[in-house]
Amino acid sequence: MALATKSPLMLRRLKYVAYTFANAADITTVMSALDTIARDTDLRLFTVTARAEPSFDLRIKRFMAPGVPARLQSSIRTEYQNLGHAAVWSIAKNAPPPITMSEIMRRTQPVGRDRRIFDLLIDFGQRDGYCCASNLPWMVSYIADHVLKGAELSAEVRIALDTASTMATNRMRDLTGFAVPEPPIALSPREKTTLQHLSDGLTAGEIAERLKLTEATVRTFILRGGKKLGAVNQLHAVSIAIRRGLI
Repeated sequence: MALATKSPLMLRRLKYVAYTFANAADITTVMSALDTIARDTDLRLFTVTARAEPSFDLRIKRFMAPGVPARLQSSIRTEYQNLGHAAVWSIAKNAPPPITMSEIMRRTQPVGRDRRIFDLLIDFGQRDGYCCASNLPWMVSYIADHVLKGAELSAEVRIALDTASTMATNRMRDLTGFAVPEPPIALSPREKTTLQHLSDGLTAGEIAERLKLTEATVRTFILRGGKKLGAVNQLHAVSIAIRRGLI
């Protein structure tokens, strides 16, 4: 079943597990709740990663999903001991999530050591994946056994996965104390309002009608807000605004 057809179920499930994300007493409970959301898609939860800075001497924490094969877990941990923090930082910097693994490969065209993690996943039958960057320094990754097509990841599915990842990493950050403060972002009232309406599923035209503005003006507010957030598109802007608590 295509991911897009499952989005209503995902959103209902997300409301159900939100309490768990907010009140879990341990990492295992958080991962289990996150895996519940992933099971409503053609993706499987892979790992939650926390990285600090793009240097080899600083900490990196990885929490592997229960369903990941032991051999793959062992191999991934070994790779990340050597280059993982640099690889994750490179993804976040050059191809900001939410993004699929195939999109990362096309955009960054990694070679040599930089693509060993991707090659390792392919060796274990994983052809694609989806990365959600939440609260720095956290990233949640899902994997798939086939190349994901654009239609499979609808806006609703992407938002549901990214929101779930944000709630999960909020709690994991609290449980582990592993966090890096993010610089404040000041959105204007109109920028916040337009992004809020976007998150509710309204189009630019519908937002313009509701706010009694021109559609061009609404698009300007959306564009300005997205630039302040460092977003690559409207969906990315909404995801960042949600996880930063701005809307």
